[in-house]
Amino acid sequence: MDSRRLLRTTAVALASAGLILSGCSGGSDAAAPRTTAQGQPAPSAAPEALKEFYAQKPKWRDCGVEGFQCATLRVPLDYAKPDGEEIELAVSRARATGPGKRIGSLLVNPGGPGGSAVGYLQAYAGIGYPAPVRARYDMVAVDPRGVARSEAVECLTGPQMDAYTQVDQTPDDAAETDALG
Repeated sequence: MDSRRLLRTTAVALASAGLILSGCSGGSDAAAPRTTAQGQPAPSAAPEALKEFYAQKPKWRDCGVEGFQCATLRVPLDYAKPDGEEIELAVSRARATGPGKRIGSLLVNPGGPGGSAVGYLQAYAGIGYPAPVRARYDMVAVDPRGVARSEAVECLTGPQMDAYTQVDQTPDDAAETDALG
């Protein structure tokens, strides 16, 4: 192989390796969450109309299941109308098991639809999560609206459902858009 061809092959190989390795880097810190001086995530501002909900502190109490505490949280029935009707959601937690090692909370959600996150947490926290995780995190679960211990969802009556299914779901003008509510 002549020296020019060897030089060209080497240059292409080095450039290719550089491109591949640059894709493995951590990138810039520009996308990293802002943190406070103590290393905690910087709080984000709650929308004014929702501040009272964001400011709630759960009143934890024994809920009859060893190792768990329960509470309820008030939430708007419709977040687009925070001054409207409110409902209560059931919340449960298992405190971190490592004295002095707690670093935060881990929200547990088994998926859905229709499953009780509180029931799931109380049944599986001890066996479904490694001991080092349980030692450092409070495990927290919230039953979605209308599920298990959370406030029930009110369904439409027969005539209301008929009216709902008759609405054009792909509106073409302002009147049809208004009909969607």
